[in-house]
Amino acid sequence: MDVIAGPLEAAAAAATGCLLEGGTVLCAGTGPDRALARYAADRLMLGAVAERPALPAVAVTDPADSAGPWREVRALARPGDLVLALDSGDGSALTGALGATAAGNPALVLLSYEGCPGLAGAGDDSIVIALPAAPRDQLLTLEAMALGCLCHLIESNLFGS
Repeated sequence: MDVIAGPLEAAAAAATGCLLEGGTVLCAGTGPDRALARYAADRLMLGAVAERPALPAVAVTDPADSAGPWREVRALARPGDLVLALDSGDGSALTGALGATAAGNPALVLLSYEGCPGLAGAGDDSIVIALPAAPRDQLLTLEAMALGCLCHLIESNLFGS
């Protein structure tokens, strides 16, 4: 997984900066990625092991409407926030995230897979974590692993090992 180490470090640095400046991490996903968005937000809020202050993070998901999270991002995100968008599917979630953050505020981290059609629109200011392409069930497992690593890096940046 060396191919994602650099992007994970960049995403952790961006999220750490966001949190240190008083921003919020908005974790967004549709379909099965909704559960992973909730996992990431919970992991940031509650931590994994050590007792520590809660980090401002929220999951924005809508089980009934794939466009719902992006309406929420447009309504809730403020300059200085960071949106973490997950997409293990056809790229439509990433397209929604790119549209919702088009003004450049908040910052955007895209977690998907190599060759995902939604990555084509990512700008230079987006951080892209592109996992190796795999069947969707395996990709969701890889996303969970990457999110665990990302949250650990953020916690380490803020609170030490």
